[in-house]
Parts: sequence; C-alpha cells; structure tokens
Amino acid sequence: MLKFLMEVTNDILFLLIISGFVLALLKVVYKDLPYKLSKRIPALGLILGLIASFTRSMIFNNTRVVNGWKLGYVFNYVTFSFVILSIVLLIVFNIKFIRGKINNSKALLIIDISILSICSITLGAMYFNPLIDVWFFPVKFYDSELGILSSEYLLNLLGYITGIVVSIISAICAYKVGIVLYKKGYNKVLIIACSIEVVLYLIYLFANIISTAIIRNFIKGQALFNFSINVLNNIKWFGYIGFILIIAISIFLWVLSYHKKEVYANDAEHRKLKVVWRSAKRSGIFALLCFVVFILCQTLFVELDKVVIIDTPIEQVEVIKDSSDNDTEVRVNLDLVRDTHLHKFEYKTADGYRTRFIIILKTAGTSNYGIGLDACEICGEAGYYENNNNQVVCKKCGVVMNTVTIGMKGGCNPIIIDYDITDTYITIPVSELVKNQKIFSK
Repeated sequence: MLKFLMEVTNDILFLLIISGFVLALLKVVYKDLPYKLSKRIPALGLILGLIASFTRSMIFNNTRVVNGWKLGYVFNYVTFSFVILSIVLLIVFNIKFIRGKINNSKALLIIDISILSICSITLGAMYFNPLIDVWFFPVKFYDSELGILSSEYLLNLLGYITGIVVSIISAICAYKVGIVLYKKGYNKVLIIACSIEVVLYLIYLFANIISTAIIRNFIKGQALFNFSINVLNNIKWFGYIGFILIIAISIFLWVLSYHKKEVYANDAEHRKLKVVWRSAKRSGIFALLCFVVFILCQTLFVELDKVVIIDTPIEQVEVIKDSSDNDTEVRVNLDLVRDTHLHKFEYKTADGYRTRFIIILKTAGTSNYGIGLDACEICGEAGYYENNNNQVVCKKCGVVMNTVTIGMKGGCNPIIIDYDITDTYITIPVSELVKNQKIFSK
C-alpha cells in the first residue's frame, strides 16, 4: 500500500500543484473571454494530455517498443519549448501598450483564444511523460494467482487511489488560493507564485533532458551530469516549495481577512465576501494535511516500506568461442536450473557492460522455462530476486511476477531475448546480450 502511495505522489503531486496555479492564472488573465471558452479550452487541453499519456502508457507497458525512450526524450524538448513559448506569448500580448496598438476587438479575441489554446495544450503535454507509470500501476500490482479481490491487491489499490486523491486535492488548493488572490486584488502575488512553480518545472524538465542526453552519449560534461542528478534526486523539495507557497498564501489571506476593510451594501454581500476568505482558509488547512502526507511519504513511509532483499547469487556461464577466439554463445547446463527457483547469470561484454539474464523453470518436470534479461522496460536494470515465498519480485517497484508470463512481452516482465534449448543446454547468442548491453552498467 505505502509503496504505491509514495510512487504516485512522487510522480504527479508536484505537477498537479503547478497545474493548479497555472489554471488559476489563465482564468484570471482570460477572464474577459466568453465563459464557455475560458473553461472548456483548458479542460480540453488537459483531457488531450491525459488521453495521450494513457495511450502511451498502455502501448509502452504492454509491448516491447524498440528505442521507446526516444519519444519521451523528444517530447521533453517539445514541452520545454512550448512552456517557454507560452510564457513569452502571455507576457507580450498582455502588455497594455501592445494591446492598445492592435486596437481591434475581434483580433484581440482571436489572439487571446489562440494563446489560451497554446497554454492549455502545453499544460496537457506536461502530463505525457510523468503519467506513463501512474496509469499502469493497477496492472503492475495485479497478480493473476491472487486476483483483484485479494487483500494485497486491494491494499495496493487503496494506496494508489490515496496518492491520486492527495495530489488532486493539492492542485485544487493551489487553484483556490490563486482565485482568492485575484478576487481580493493581489494578482501580483498569484503571478509570483505561478512563476516560481513554472521555473521549478523548467529546471526539472531541463535536468531530465540533460540526464538522458548524457546517458545516451549525446553530450558530455561532469558538471551537467551532477546538476541533473542532484535535481532529479531531490525532486521532493519542489513539492515542498509548492506546499509552502499554498500554505503561506493561505496564512497571508487569513491575516488579511481580519484587517482588510471591504465595502458591502447589505448582509448578503457581506456573507459573500466572507465565503471568499473562508475558501482560502480551508484551502490552507487541506494543503497542510496533504503536506503532512507528502512529508510522511518522503520519511516515515520509506522506512516502513523497506524490504530486506536477499539477492539471487550470480552463477557462472560457459562461454563458447569461434575459431577466431571471439565469444559467440553463452551456455547454461539444464541440470543447474531444474529446481523451479530463480537463477541469475552474468556475461561481461567486450565493451565492459555486465549484462545479466535470468532463468526459471516454470513447472517442475517440464521443459517450460522463463528466460529473459535481469531488467525490464519500466524499471531498467534494477532486476529481480526470489522472496521467501519462492516468488520472483522486481527489486525497484516490488511487483510480484506471474511466473507464467516470464519470457513474454510487456509490463514489468523481464526483457525477452532469443535463446535455444536442447536436452542438455540453454544457449543464448552473445550478440543478443551485446544488443541490450546499454541497459546495464559497466
């Protein structure tokens, strides 16, 4: 349960807080647009982003897409460019001097709708990469042997849903305090808060781009690598900053509610004014509660969810060479792997990569073996281990493998490789390991 609560909040909470502030700012900036347009365009942008991220998640997590990382890498570039473009357009076309020069209501309407559409599409694009795992979590922690009504599945699902709810409430709180700032005449505070969040997002996106570029040897530079790693390893602080902004603004508005004198004609208007202040207070309280959950996800829950992993030992393989003394195949004697337990092997390629693969006999007394790399498309080279219940488990996400599916494409299953099996040996071409060597570390 705790694992998926932590995974979800780590993946989307920071992004949703940004979305809350940005949606509030867009509503304020384009308040003069027809209500349906100002409401539906941002909603459409978010829906398109969610549909695109869901589609990508289902395709990439259920099939083995060659060089699938390239789409995410390119999309990070596109999103980064669109965020910059949106900022420039928002600034330039909201300068009074420029709007005065246009001096045409229809032209201004078209410009405003166009910019709002670009900003909304950009907001939707921001969800494309971070949600790739979140959509697939309910499938990852599904175990066909236990079923969806098992206590393990239901607890994991509860943690997953709790993470989503906490993240959405945080976004709503950011949006609410932003709207209250506008209604009470503190637009500059909203702009500053939104700017801080967007700058943090750009730093995070830039770190992602640099990290991938360095790993794939597109660029080199120790300073850039250190920067990207430090940012990505400390992304929780961006979430902290988002909560601090919401809570600080709520306290600011709460204090103002006791000192600011507002003119009202009757008791009904007075009650309306009080409702606005009350909205800020409630947002602050809910944000504080979500903040506590988020802090627990980064501290106490991490300790509670720790699992002692006794890794499967690496066993030796027999390397077959050709007449030129080049490695051609690795061979494993079937007598070593007939016990239905997980077996792990390693082969060091000529480039120095320590490639690992696993073998497990799925059913005793048969020749039905599960064979694949000790890595998957989702969790990378984290690999697998066998727990005390003789289950194969992913080291990173903790999902229990359905042994029957090992050797098949998709999900958190081991990456499949070509092999040949005889009455005595399992043989794997060295070329197959070299092809996948960059998944592993040297």
